[in-house]
Amino acid sequence: MLALAALLMAACVTPGSGVIHSPIPIVTTTPSFNPADSKAADFRTRLDLLLAEHTMLTAKQAVAASNHTDAYSGYLVLLTTNANSLVDIVRSAYGNTAATQFGDSWRIQNGYLIDYTIGLVTHNDAKTNGAMSGLLNGFVPQFAKLIASLTSISVSSTTQLQIQLVMQLKEVIDKEVAQSFTAMYQVLRLAYATSALVGDALAAMLQTNQSTRESRSTICCRSTRIWRR
Repeated sequence: MLALAALLMAACVTPGSGVIHSPIPIVTTTPSFNPADSKAADFRTRLDLLLAEHTMLTAKQAVAASNHTDAYSGYLVLLTTNANSLVDIVRSAYGNTAATQFGDSWRIQNGYLIDYTIGLVTHNDAKTNGAMSGLLNGFVPQFAKLIASLTSISVSSTTQLQIQLVMQLKEVIDKEVAQSFTAMYQVLRLAYATSALVGDALAAMLQTNQSTRESRSTICCRSTRIWRR
């Protein structure tokens, strides 16, 4: 199903541990020349790149905010562009309804990440606490239900993965604002890896769904030919 599944099975990220464990079970299968495999692989690659870009942009906006640079507003624009690109790729695979729901959830996440950063830079505890509460109690449950509805992954597993990623992004921002750059880059690497797990899960289900549809279509065509004989 996924060429990197065996590697991802070992993934579980706890900030600072340097070890990644995935709460999402992904099963490997024997590679085959299936058009569905190719489309799912393309989807996974594009989605993983955009999710990784989101992680990097989250870090970069924190850098700009803590340094009070003019680049800050530019990174907010890039976060919006990244969100729009994610919505487009989800739409291409799962349709308009799923894309709209994905976009709504993703923009909520971005808003809270930005609020958390601003609160941290301005020493506004109420803002940072409110942002974290919104991420963990608002974004995570909503997004986990969406991913679970699009895949065969349970809500609990998806929730665990998203909490893991949110806490990593929080630590990236914390370390950046505190100018603990060595520690920040270590957590950033883990968050970068964790972000790809969502894309891999969505691509795996896309591959399964397409393979099923193609198998049914093949059976239907064969049945039609036999009937005509």
